[in-house]
Amino acid sequence: MAFILNIETATKNCSVSISKNGETIVLKELNSGEYSHAEKLHEFIKQV
Repeated sequence: MAFILNIETATKNCSVSISKNGETIVLKELNSGEYSHAEKLHEFIKQV
């Protein structure tokens, strides 16, 4: 029963999720016109 923290920052989309046994159980994402990953990433991790 592993929990995995997933972080996606390769595009303008910034997302953080937690998955358990292959299923996403929590997701927070922002699709912005800017590359604001550095500003949002730590906030998203705290929220999930």
